Amino acid sequence: MKIEVKEGLPYVSAKLTHHGKTITLNNVVIDTGSASTLFRTDDLLQLGILFASDDVVEQVRGIGGAETVVAKRIEMIEVGGLYLADFSVDMGAMNYGFAIDGLLGFDFLQQTGAVIDLSVMEIGASG
Repeated sequence: MKIEVKEGLPYVSAKLTHHGKTITLNNVVIDTGSASTLFRTDDLLQLGILFASDDVVEQVRGIGGAETVVAKRIEMIEVGGLYLADFSVDMGAMNYGFAIDGLLGFDFLQQTGAVIDLSVMEIGASG
């Protein structure tokens, strides 16, 4: 999958599937410095992923500041031929002041064995 650079950041599209519904998010930043993968609450609500009374609310911190998130399991996530089923993602407001649907974190990149080739601006599987 091609990586698109916007305002100096690497963006890809991610396809999320849960309970028979699928959405494609086109403004997902590849973030090797983020331990977890994070998506906007509004987008995950479209898939029927809701807050529950037993959810554990956490604070995550990064260069951009702190974010309140809740971890949720999603049936499938796919980025450029890289797939994970029953994957835990964080959901949060993601009000960063620019167009972003999510952060593709190190957890996804490591578990899929993603190869990021900056010479051709692509992400995919090895080999």
